[in-house]
Amino acid sequence: MFSQNNIIKPEFFSVAELFQKQKQERQERLHNGVREGDFYVYFRRDNLTIQIECNGSHYYEIDLEQCNNSIDLLDWIFQIHSKTWAESSSLLDLILTVVDDACYAVHGKDIRTLFLSSKTLDWNNPNFVNE
Repeated sequence: MFSQNNIIKPEFFSVAELFQKQKQERQERLHNGVREGDFYVYFRRDNLTIQIECNGSHYYEIDLEQCNNSIDLLDWIFQIHSKTWAESSSLLDLILTVVDDACYAVHGKDIRTLFLSSKTLDWNNPNFVNE
């Protein structure tokens, strides 16, 4: 039998509230990283890297200082995708989410804006984006 208690009531947000919620979620991910299954992915601002751990062991590191344009980013995606331990497409989603968060934290812009085909960025100089 269907019960009224099992109905999930939708929440409604203004655009400003949605942006605030998105900002809070990003800050939480920057502080805590993201976990899915055995993987833990997080941004280390002190050395500008994305860290990937599996079952508590360090697995892989993406050096953002070596990821300055869309070609570099795509190269990292293919490198990770070719690893036997990274067969899950959700791991790539986690990594790209954390890279996006890092883009906001360092440059104040999202990954798509920063990695447009003709742009080059400098992770050590947040104000530098060569177009």
